Amino acid sequence: MSRALDRNQRKATVALRRLATGSRVERASDGAAELARVNALRAQLAGYRAASRSIEANQALLRTAETALGEQMTILQRMRELTVRYSSGSLSAVDRTHIQAEFETSRSELDRIAEQTQFNGHPLLTGAAQTLGLTLGPSPGDRLSYSLRASRSGSLGTVHELTTSAYNANIVLADQDAFASGDVLLSGSPVRPTVASDDSVSSHGAAASAIAKAQAINDDTAAHGVTATVSPTVVTGASAVAAFVITSGFTSINGVDIGAVNVQANDADGALRSAINAVSSQTGVVATLSSTNRLVLTAEDGRNIQTSNTSLVAFIGGRVYISSLTLRSSDAIEIGGGDPGKLGLSGGETSILLGSLASLNVSGAAGISSIETMDVAIAQMSQRQAEVGAVLSRLERASSGLAGVTDHADAARGRLQDADFAREAAQLVRHQTLRSVGASLLAQSNVGSRQALDLLTETL
Repeated sequence: MSRALDRNQRKATVALRRLATGSRVERASDGAAELARVNALRAQLAGYRAASRSIEANQALLRTAETALGEQMTILQRMRELTVRYSSGSLSAVDRTHIQAEFETSRSELDRIAEQTQFNGHPLLTGAAQTLGLTLGPSPGDRLSYSLRASRSGSLGTVHELTTSAYNANIVLADQDAFASGDVLLSGSPVRPTVASDDSVSSHGAAASAIAKAQAINDDTAAHGVTATVSPTVVTGASAVAAFVITSGFTSINGVDIGAVNVQANDADGALRSAINAVSSQTGVVATLSSTNRLVLTAEDGRNIQTSNTSLVAFIGGRVYISSLTLRSSDAIEIGGGDPGKLGLSGGETSILLGSLASLNVSGAAGISSIETMDVAIAQMSQRQAEVGAVLSRLERASSGLAGVTDHADAARGRLQDADFAREAAQLVRHQTLRSVGASLLAQSNVGSRQALDLLTETL
């Protein structure tokens, strides 16, 4: 009887403790395995919640940058509008002075925003910020490295340029200068091989022409950020034109015979130039004479110029002449690869900076127009906005996923640890009732024993 009372007392105490604490598992005696799982889930939940707070802080940082970039984009749009207005022929000198003043004021505000945009004391848009380690989750691998690029005027509207060298090759070997896989790298990104179909106008060495190479480069602009422009092909004779008789069928340009010509010294009567220009619609090549009376052949579209190895040897030579390219990018251009000589470069060259928004006047700068610079600056700002937006979207998805995982983990912990109030209340009432009944029965048993003892005492 007394053991039953003790058992009911203990169980009632346990039920009362669980109701008071709200926990079913608080100590190892409540279930060692369950307590271990509860502790693991608690640690996991703490990590999830800390990661969620970190994500919220990172989102606040990036939204600060996003807002500032939006204001800067508004300024850039206004500056571009000013450059367009400046070119109007109806403006007076005073009007242009006022436009230049507003342009410079807008640029100063652009720089002020970049300098003053900070988060927790750290500058965001000056380029001085270190790479940010953004938290995506509670695990060591749940990190995203991201660097905010500078958005000051000196970092916007940048135009880098690199010009390749024109060169010539043997007619038979010209096609060997076509790009093969891995021959040329632009800023670390490979340029695809060139093929003859890239150039529909060159009669010889089409796959190696500047037109084909520009096409290959421009096809991959999204990867390396470089655009290529073909320069006119210009070939100048090694010496002044000498008197010479050209026989029909022995002299051709781009595979077209120029016919019979009686060439005078220095092409005095223009007969040589006339013969070449008469077939220019077929060859794409125009002949002129330099100030030193040298024959100059020009293909404005940048196609290869091929000369036969007969009558024009004294002036040009039997070769295929390949034009140069002008490479431009908003970032520095670096040349590499297995055979950069096919681009007319030796490899390791870096581009020169033509200018940036910081040094721009509304009227433009050397080699570039003001509108071109503004277009580059706006494109660069759009890229920065897109980068910040992409990271923000990723953080939002990570936050949403983390919230769901946290809810499920907390539910699992609750099922293991939280007390069932209805059950524990029922257990408390049950064991308290049993304890009360047991105590009453024990009291009755003790009364019966005392009465029997009294009777025996009286008999004796």
